[in-house]
Amino acid sequence: MYIINLNVNNPKKGGLSMPELHKELGKRVKANRKNKNLSTPDLAKQLNISTGLLNNIENGRYDVFKLNLITKLTKVLNLPLSELLDISTIDVEKLDSCSEILISKTIDNPKNKDIINFHLNKLIKNYLETLLVYDLDHGTIEMITDNLIHELKLIRNLKNK
Repeated sequence: MYIINLNVNNPKKGGLSMPELHKELGKRVKANRKNKNLSTPDLAKQLNISTGLLNNIENGRYDVFKLNLITKLTKVLNLPLSELLDISTIDVEKLDSCSEILISKTIDNPKNKDIINFHLNKLIKNYLETLLVYDLDHGTIEMITDNLIHELKLIRNLKNK
Protein backbone atom coordinates (compact mmCIF):
# COMPACT_ATOMS: atom_id res chain seq x y z
CA MET A 1 0.00 0.00 0.00
CA TYR A 2 1.43 3.37 -1.03
CA ILE A 3 1.09 6.32 1.30
CA ILE A 4 1.79 10.02 0.88
CA ASN A 5 2.97 11.17 4.27
CA LEU A 6 2.52 14.92 4.47
CA ASN A 7 4.13 15.12 7.90
CA VAL A 8 7.63 15.87 6.63
CA ASN A 9 8.39 19.58 6.80
CA ASN A 10 11.47 21.10 5.22
CA PRO A 11 11.64 24.76 6.26
CA LYS A 12 14.60 25.33 3.90
CA LYS A 13 12.35 24.88 0.88
CA GLY A 14 9.92 27.63 1.83
CA GLY A 15 6.35 27.59 0.61
CA LEU A 16 3.51 26.12 2.62
CA SER A 17 4.08 24.29 5.87
CA MET A 18 2.67 20.77 6.15
CA PRO A 19 -0.38 21.85 8.19
CA GLU A 20 -1.06 24.49 5.53
CA LEU A 21 -0.75 21.85 2.80
CA HIS A 22 -3.24 19.63 4.65
CA LYS A 23 -5.67 22.55 4.87
CA GLU A 24 -5.21 23.42 1.17
CA LEU A 25 -5.85 19.83 0.11
CA GLY A 26 -8.88 19.70 2.40
CA LYS A 27 -10.24 22.93 0.94
CA ARG A 28 -9.89 21.53 -2.57
CA VAL A 29 -11.64 18.29 -1.61
CA LYS A 30 -14.48 20.20 0.06
CA ALA A 31 -14.87 22.70 -2.80
CA ASN A 32 -14.97 19.92 -5.39
CA ARG A 33 -17.40 17.88 -3.29
CA LYS A 34 -19.74 20.87 -3.06
CA ASN A 35 -19.27 21.61 -6.76
CA LYS A 36 -20.53 18.08 -7.48
CA ASN A 37 -23.48 18.66 -5.11
CA LEU A 38 -22.38 15.81 -2.86
CA SER A 39 -22.99 15.78 0.87
CA THR A 40 -20.19 14.72 3.20
CA PRO A 41 -21.92 11.37 3.93
CA ASP A 42 -22.52 10.77 0.19
CA LEU A 43 -18.87 11.31 -0.74
CA ALA A 44 -17.65 9.31 2.27
CA LYS A 45 -19.86 6.40 1.21
CA GLN A 46 -18.53 6.52 -2.38
CA LEU A 47 -14.97 6.57 -1.03
CA ASN A 48 -15.73 3.78 1.44
CA ILE A 49 -14.50 5.84 4.39
CA SER A 50 -16.23 7.24 7.46
CA THR A 51 -17.88 10.65 7.40
CA GLY A 52 -15.60 11.61 10.29
CA LEU A 53 -12.47 10.80 8.28
CA LEU A 54 -13.73 12.84 5.32
CA ASN A 55 -14.55 15.70 7.69
CA ASN A 56 -11.00 15.53 9.09
CA ILE A 57 -9.55 15.57 5.56
CA GLU A 58 -11.68 18.55 4.53
CA ASN A 59 -10.63 20.46 7.64
CA GLY A 60 -6.93 19.73 7.21
CA ARG A 61 -6.67 17.47 10.26
CA TYR A 62 -5.54 14.36 8.41
CA ASP A 63 -1.83 14.12 7.69
CA VAL A 64 -1.41 10.73 6.03
CA PHE A 65 -3.17 10.15 2.72
CA LYS A 66 -3.32 6.71 1.20
CA LEU A 67 -2.72 6.97 -2.52
CA ASN A 68 -5.69 4.74 -3.24
CA LEU A 69 -7.88 7.26 -1.36
CA ILE A 70 -6.49 10.10 -3.49
CA THR A 71 -7.13 7.98 -6.59
CA LYS A 72 -10.73 7.40 -5.48
CA LEU A 73 -11.15 11.13 -4.79
CA THR A 74 -10.01 12.04 -8.30
CA LYS A 75 -12.36 9.47 -9.83
CA VAL A 76 -15.43 10.26 -7.71
CA LEU A 77 -14.97 14.03 -8.05
CA ASN A 78 -13.97 13.62 -11.72
CA LEU A 79 -10.91 15.84 -11.60
CA PRO A 80 -7.28 15.35 -12.51
CA LEU A 81 -4.75 14.61 -9.79
CA SER A 82 -2.87 17.78 -10.69
CA GLU A 83 -5.94 19.88 -9.90
CA LEU A 84 -6.57 18.17 -6.58
CA LEU A 85 -2.96 18.44 -5.44
CA ASP A 86 -2.28 21.79 -7.18
CA ILE A 87 1.29 20.99 -8.07
CA SER A 88 1.79 24.45 -9.53
CA THR A 89 3.56 25.47 -6.30
CA ILE A 90 6.76 23.71 -7.40
CA ASP A 91 9.50 26.26 -7.95
CA VAL A 92 12.85 25.52 -9.56
CA GLU A 93 14.60 27.76 -7.01
CA LYS A 94 13.45 25.49 -4.19
CA LEU A 95 14.54 22.14 -5.60
CA ASP A 96 17.46 20.65 -3.67
CA SER A 97 18.82 18.75 -6.66
CA CYS A 98 19.17 21.74 -9.01
CA SER A 99 22.72 22.63 -9.87
CA GLU A 100 24.15 26.00 -8.85
CA ILE A 101 24.60 26.94 -12.50
CA LEU A 102 20.96 26.34 -13.38
CA ILE A 103 19.77 28.25 -10.34
CA SER A 104 22.05 31.23 -11.06
CA LYS A 105 20.95 31.35 -14.72
CA THR A 106 17.33 31.10 -13.66
CA ILE A 107 17.55 33.82 -11.02
CA ASP A 108 19.43 36.15 -13.37
CA ASN A 109 16.66 35.93 -15.93
CA PRO A 110 13.09 35.87 -14.56
CA LYS A 111 11.79 34.84 -17.99
CA ASN A 112 13.93 31.68 -17.81
CA LYS A 113 12.55 30.94 -14.34
CA ASP A 114 8.97 31.25 -15.55
CA ILE A 115 9.62 29.04 -18.58
CA ILE A 116 11.41 26.38 -16.52
CA ASN A 117 8.73 26.42 -13.81
CA PHE A 118 5.95 26.14 -16.40
CA HIS A 119 7.49 23.13 -18.11
CA LEU A 120 8.63 21.49 -14.88
CA ASN A 121 5.10 21.66 -13.51
CA LYS A 122 3.68 20.35 -16.79
CA LEU A 123 6.10 17.42 -16.69
CA ILE A 124 5.33 16.57 -13.05
CA LYS A 125 1.55 16.80 -13.55
CA ASN A 126 1.72 14.46 -16.53
CA TYR A 127 3.99 12.07 -14.65
CA LEU A 128 1.60 11.84 -11.69
CA GLU A 129 -1.45 11.44 -13.91
CA THR A 130 0.33 8.64 -15.81
CA LEU A 131 1.09 6.85 -12.54
CA LEU A 132 -2.59 6.99 -11.60
CA VAL A 133 -3.54 5.33 -14.91
CA TYR A 134 -1.42 2.36 -13.81
CA ASP A 135 -2.96 2.28 -10.32
CA LEU A 136 0.35 3.28 -8.72
CA ASP A 137 1.87 -0.16 -9.22
CA HIS A 138 5.39 -0.03 -7.72
CA GLY A 139 7.04 -1.94 -10.56
CA THR A 140 5.34 0.19 -13.18
CA ILE A 141 6.31 3.41 -11.37
CA GLU A 142 9.93 2.28 -11.35
CA MET A 143 9.82 1.33 -15.03
CA ILE A 144 8.21 4.62 -16.09
CA THR A 145 10.65 6.66 -14.01
CA ASP A 146 13.68 4.75 -15.28
CA ASN A 147 12.48 5.17 -18.86
CA LEU A 148 12.00 8.93 -18.44
CA ILE A 149 15.46 9.30 -16.88
CA HIS A 150 16.97 7.26 -19.71
CA GLU A 151 15.28 9.47 -22.34
CA LEU A 152 16.47 12.65 -20.61
CA LYS A 153 20.03 11.31 -20.51
CA LEU A 154 19.85 10.52 -24.24
CA ILE A 155 18.69 14.07 -24.93
CA ARG A 156 21.55 15.47 -22.82
CA ASN A 157 24.05 13.27 -24.66
CA LEU A 158 22.85 14.60 -28.01
CA LYS A 159 23.90 18.09 -26.91
CA ASN A 160 27.34 16.83 -25.85
CA LYS A 161 28.11 15.30 -29.27
